[in-house]
Amino acid sequence: MKKVDLTPVLMPFISQAFFRVLNDIHQAGILHRDLSPGNLMLDDHGTASIIDFDRATRNPTESQKEEERESLTMLLNARVPSTFFSSDAATPGSSEAEDKT
Repeated sequence: MKKVDLTPVLMPFISQAFFRVLNDIHQAGILHRDLSPGNLMLDDHGTASIIDFDRATRNPTESQKEEERESLTMLLNARVPSTFFSSDAATPGSSEAEDKT
């Protein structure tokens, strides 16, 4: 069987998931202020998470939220799906993921 690169297919869904999480964070009145590759997580079920809120502030302005959305866009455009998985979660399709089922 031929291996297929699913990156172009998966990235829109991954991006949407992270933007939903960021929107929820902003709706709660929080500005993360530290979006970085290490703070974006995707578990083996495809659930997106943004972690590490030690630099977060409350009550962001619309301008600050827009800047943070732009930062997330730049991060997501530079990444591939396999790099979103935490070291504790197995990448889907790996033998480690298959052993856990």
